[in-house]
Amino acid sequence: MALFMLIHAPSGYAGISQLVEQASTPEVMFGQPAVYDSLLTRIAAGGESSARQLLEHAATPWAWRFEVVRQGLKRIGEPARLVILERLGTGKLPDGETVKNLVLLEKLGRAGDEASLAVHLKSGDGGRKITALRCLAAFGEPEKSLELALPLLADVDENVRLAAVWAVGELWKRYKLTDKNTGRLVKAVRLLLEDSMPQIRLTAAECLKALGSAAEPSLLR
Repeated sequence: MALFMLIHAPSGYAGISQLVEQASTPEVMFGQPAVYDSLLTRIAAGGESSARQLLEHAATPWAWRFEVVRQGLKRIGEPARLVILERLGTGKLPDGETVKNLVLLEKLGRAGDEASLAVHLKSGDGGRKITALRCLAAFGEPEKSLELALPLLADVDENVRLAAVWAVGELWKRYKLTDKNTGRLVKAVRLLLEDSMPQIRLTAAECLKALGSAAEPSLLR
């Protein structure tokens, strides 16, 4: 009965925090889809205001709660995207919170937003670079995104190099760019066939296939 009253109460009766708390229980998320959907509808009802309140919960260490935040922002749509870009643009968020905002942007961003990722791709924090690369692969304008990703193929952090070569392959496969960039890309990616990390070598080989250049089997040691 209490849950019914919370869901069907007039707007403003329950705050975002209370609604998120209710929606993020496993009983509701996995056992009561209609209730979960109703809670998400109320969470998203305030548009930009709801997005700002939801983002205050993005730092949660709980995966289920973060998923409620993500789903709520997805329902809000464009106002949520603009609020996330605004927050990322301040440069004042701690690295951990920045990464979570980038994770949320991955599903909401659109071509043109890659310009806002440049500062994160040049960050000293590997997590920010990796998450920004995922964003590039998800929604970045292809030619501009490739220019942003290419320098990270030589990053000192092997996990960043892995994310970069994966992103280059995803961009190429998704957008089928013209041949004008192929030579430079192939040259940069082929260097990774000799990387010390096996997963990078394998991902580089897959990327080269997408680029139309077969990898040398002997280099995939």
